[in-house]
Amino acid sequence: MQADSGDRHGRILDAAERSFTQAGFHRTTVQDVAREAGMSPGNLYRYFPSKDAIVAGLVERDRMMLREDFESFAQAERLDLVLQALAHKHFEEAPRAKAVLCLQIWAEATVNPAIAEANMTLENDLVHGIERLIAAGQARGEVASGVDAVATAQLIMTMSSGL
Repeated sequence: MQADSGDRHGRILDAAERSFTQAGFHRTTVQDVAREAGMSPGNLYRYFPSKDAIVAGLVERDRMMLREDFESFAQAERLDLVLQALAHKHFEEAPRAKAVLCLQIWAEATVNPAIAEANMTLENDLVHGIERLIAAGQARGEVASGVDAVATAQLIMTMSSGL
């Protein structure tokens, strides 16, 4: 039963991603997401009590994927290759729809405190992951010891957000 719950949760998030990308966040209703997921709105509400909760679920799913990415690269030998691999995965391999969805979430975060909080958690995790990569590069002698890992991670985040 637990696996079925996880499958439905994922199916709802996939449907929401498609719906938000096609029609936009504000034009998409929970009923639209339910239809796209192949379930009734009442059933969808068993998993997500609101549209905001669905968006928070999308952000959390991305956060977990990023965490997995950082864990998989934790033992990498070269910082430059890790950063290239991360950039390739998230800027080149990711479908265009993912970028559209991220922009919609960022825009909604400017006016919706719940979405802003979820998004800030993801961004903080991302900055901390980059900081750890830089610190590991410093420990291996790839990055000068005087480089401020926090400031560098924030700079990388700022530049990647612009991409």
